[in-house]
Amino acid sequence: MSPRFLFAVALSMIGCGASQDDAPRITIGGVELVAPTDWQASDLGGTVRQWTPPDNGRKESLTVIVGPTFLGTSEHALDRVRVAQGVLHDEHMVASTPLVTRAGLVGTWFDVTFAPDSAPGRLYHRSHVVVVAGDHLVHVLYTALDPEPSRAVLRGVVNSLQQGG
Repeated sequence: MSPRFLFAVALSMIGCGASQDDAPRITIGGVELVAPTDWQASDLGGTVRQWTPPDNGRKESLTVIVGPTFLGTSEHALDRVRVAQGVLHDEHMVASTPLVTRAGLVGTWFDVTFAPDSAPGRLYHRSHVVVVAGDHLVHVLYTALDPEPSRAVLRGVVNSLQQGG
């Protein structure tokens, strides 16, 4: 294994806490996770859930989407997600890092900035983590005008992901 891959694995494990082992889990489209604590949940239908903090001065949201069955290889599917980041208005790819979750799900962490049409003149930050769970992609998107620097909520959800039984 390459040193970069091993670094990415170690990086993905940062923020893993034993407290998640006992936390209540929810299931979205066959994928289990621990939802953000104290954030307000919205069911956006089917396999999409979104959470926002009650005091949302940072304009934060965390969205989990379990995608439909993908065709082809997981590498191709992950590459298509990278390309899709370009549809965001004034998108700038800041970083793209491979990762492996606690449960061994492989994926990529994308950091991008963009200017949404709904907020002219404002630059938003998005960390978009996508992992392969069987023949589905699981997207975990943290979006904020003023992001929390450690992305602790995002890391907690990503590190809790596992395929359901």
